[in-house]
Amino acid sequence: MFNPGTTNFWSDPQVSGPYGFWLRQIARQAAVAKVCMNVMGHTSLTGSQAYSDRLSLHRAVYIKNRLATEALELASRTKAAGMGFRENLVGTGTDDARDALDRRVEFKIIECG
Repeated sequence: MFNPGTTNFWSDPQVSGPYGFWLRQIARQAAVAKVCMNVMGHTSLTGSQAYSDRLSLHRAVYIKNRLATEALELASRTKAAGMGFRENLVGTGTDDARDALDRRVEFKIIECG
């Protein structure tokens, strides 16, 4: 989860504290399994669609780059995409803790090639 309007992880360390560990684990397991992935960024329901599309893409690229830092081979095996607010889980548009789940990235295993 991200802070509103940024690529910075959620400010509460009880929530975001383990993110580095999980990104390392995802990168290592993806590298060992030799999988390809889509990293899809999302935003909460605030701002214009164009702004949300850009922000969600920036979030996906940020995570894609973090994964590639952990396992260089993932740079060519991951793709970043921005979904904006089209796939909200909560959709309140309050930009606070209530819709924090909307400000996320998702990983989907895809066919390589």
